[in-house]
Amino acid sequence: MEGEKSPSRIEDAIERLNQDHYLLAAITAIPGVGGSITQVLTGIGQQIVRERNAKLFEQLKEHLATVQEQSIRRDYFQTPEGFDLLIRALDESRRTRSDGKRDLIARILAGAASIESEQGGYSPEDYLNVVAALTPKNWKWHEQSTDYRGKSDNRTQGRG
Repeated sequence: MEGEKSPSRIEDAIERLNQDHYLLAAITAIPGVGGSITQVLTGIGQQIVRERNAKLFEQLKEHLATVQEQSIRRDYFQTPEGFDLLIRALDESRRTRSDGKRDLIARILAGAASIESEQGGYSPEDYLNVVAALTPKNWKWHEQSTDYRGKSDNRTQGRG
């Protein structure tokens, strides 16, 4: 996980707080300071979500740049299926601190928007469900095993 920020306890707490409307209401009800605490916490939370969504779109742009232009279904995200997938992808993106997991989400979106996805039974929803189900511990294991395989492949290639 080189180059990736380590999870911040404060960031994690803010993310959870922004998902728990009852807790937000309880904090807001604190006499005198509750409202200002809520504003600070939700403002920071919204900034984190914006940054994560921006990163997702940046990664999507990178993946679509490698696809031939005539292979892209430009109206895909205007269809009910495409819209639902995009909303779900944004939701999953905001829930993860992992750029690698977010990159997989961007790859799923790029694949869904390609003409080839209409053929061959490709189900972007199924792939997104699998990625969404990965816990941080599962994801760490995935990154380590992928890194190990990459190093292993590099060592064996030099042995001719």
